[in-house]
Amino acid sequence: MDSEPDFDISNAVSNADLIVDAIIGTGLKYNLRKNILDIVKIINKSNCAVAAIDCPTGIDSDSGKILGDAVMADFTVTFHLPKIGLLVNDGAIYSGKLFVEDINIPYGLENHIKTNVLTKKDAEKLIPKRAKNGNKGTFGKVFIFAGCDNMPGACVISSKAAYRAGAGLVCACSVKSVCDVVKNILPESVTKTLPSKNGYLFSESINDFSFDKADCIVIGPGLGNNEETFEFVKKAVENLKSPVIIDADALNVISKDLSIFHKIKVPCIITPHLGEMSRLIGKSIDEIKNNIIEEARIFSKKYGVITVLKDFRTVISNPSGETYINTTGSSSLGKGGSGDCLTGVAAAFIAQGLDCFSAGVLGTYILGYAGEKIAENYGEYGALARECADFVSISLKELQ
Repeated sequence: MDSEPDFDISNAVSNADLIVDAIIGTGLKYNLRKNILDIVKIINKSNCAVAAIDCPTGIDSDSGKILGDAVMADFTVTFHLPKIGLLVNDGAIYSGKLFVEDINIPYGLENHIKTNVLTKKDAEKLIPKRAKNGNKGTFGKVFIFAGCDNMPGACVISSKAAYRAGAGLVCACSVKSVCDVVKNILPESVTKTLPSKNGYLFSESINDFSFDKADCIVIGPGLGNNEETFEFVKKAVENLKSPVIIDADALNVISKDLSIFHKIKVPCIITPHLGEMSRLIGKSIDEIKNNIIEEARIFSKKYGVITVLKDFRTVISNPSGETYINTTGSSSLGKGGSGDCLTGVAAAFIAQGLDCFSAGVLGTYILGYAGEKIAENYGEYGALARECADFVSISLKELQ
């Protein structure tokens, strides 16, 4: 009997209306073999719609890492629950639109899973209620230590975002040049001009400052990364009496001495992007991206903080290991100042009574949602972070 002719995959793909990728699915841990790689390349070169089953071939379903190469799917149908690798890293891009279908696996075991996908319903439940008879004291006071001569905008953006997210009073605490900018751009803010050295806050900036009146403290956006800033952050941390969010340059200077975290006696959120996290833990950005959930968990547990690890899909983790993956956002947020906006939003939620973990979770969702709304109005190219702060209030209104 004559043998069957070899199947011509290229020809079959060129004549197809839909390609269904069911080559591997979940469980892949090593780079694809050459024969599979060849098929993946043929699929990706086609102009045909691609549907992946469970997980695009070539994607690690746990980390989202590409193992050699991977099928670029238009949509992925997975089962029972979304796989983490479809939500983070490159897996979130290569999976396309994600559908989660029921195949009669009993539900209930997932109640013991500590990694959650942050949903609109989760966010809606966390939004602080506004008392009809409330006042600026009711809705909390946020003190923001941010900015230097060269970077006044960070303080403006954080302050504006805090107001847009509902804080009753925002006090911008900085050097004179920054406070002058805040007064001109955001007159709603109270300003506190602090002594400076070479245009930066330094250790003596808080000698006569009282932290007692704040419901939440922000330290870091635009402070600068130098010895003056290091001494300021170190001393400020030792005097905290209210929950704190540590961000940006404050994290950069603390990376020189991580023991500072052990001196924090109040609830604390840190909001590093991948570069700042790399400096904190001494690992490369790629290493962190490929294990983003565990890196956030490990840091939170070790230092007793809420870690909001910012990326395309931001991860929020607490010291007990409970973790949320946020899926809102757009490339409009890929601009300087977006992180300052997130810090202000989360601070406002703490000032209104949320615990730090809830504030980190809700703040991340709201900023991402605002990023989507601003992209609808301005496109993804030209939106500014200070404009994104305006869409924070619109996002909260829609979610209510």
